[in-house]
Amino acid sequence: GVATLMTSSLNVGSHALTAEYSGDSGFNSSQGGMTQTINKGNTATTVASNVNPSVVGQGLMFTATVSAAAPAAGTPTGTVQFKVNGVHIGFAVALNGGVASVSTPGLAVGSHTITAEFLGDDNFNPSNGGATHTVDKGNTTTTVASGLNPSKFGQTVTFTASVAAQ
Repeated sequence: GVATLMTSSLNVGSHALTAEYSGDSGFNSSQGGMTQTINKGNTATTVASNVNPSVVGQGLMFTATVSAAAPAAGTPTGTVQFKVNGVHIGFAVALNGGVASVSTPGLAVGSHTITAEFLGDDNFNPSNGGATHTVDKGNTTTTVASGLNPSKFGQTVTFTASVAAQ
C-alpha cells in the first residue's frame, strides 16, 4: 500500500521525515525515514518607470516586481536596492506583496540604466532586473516685453526676454 502526504509548509533547510506503519492483523508495524532538503527558490526581478521617456525635471517613480521563478512558489519578502547608472537611489526599499517603489525628482537629459537589485530573503535567492530610461529635453516658452510701448524715435527702450519651462 501507498500513503501520500503533500505539503508546501517546510522551511528552507534539511528536515528529518519519518513514516510509521502501525500494522494490521496480517502485518507487523514498521517505520522508515529520510532527510528532505529544501533549498532557496530562485527569483525574477523586473523594473519599470511610471513614464518613459520623461523630460528633464520631471519627477519619476521606479517600481520593481520580484516573483518566484518556477518551480519555486510564494511571494518574496525583503528589500530592493534601486540604482541609476550604478549609483544607489537612497536606501533599500521593503517589498510589499513582491513590489517596491522609489521616487526621484528627475534625471539629466540622456539614456539611463535603471537597476533593481532584490537582496534575497530567508526563502528566496537574490536577483536583478534592469531597464533603460530616456530623458528628453523639455520644451520652453519665450516671451518678449518692452519697457516702453509705444515709444518715440530716439528714446531708449528696454526689452526683456523671458524663457520658461513648459
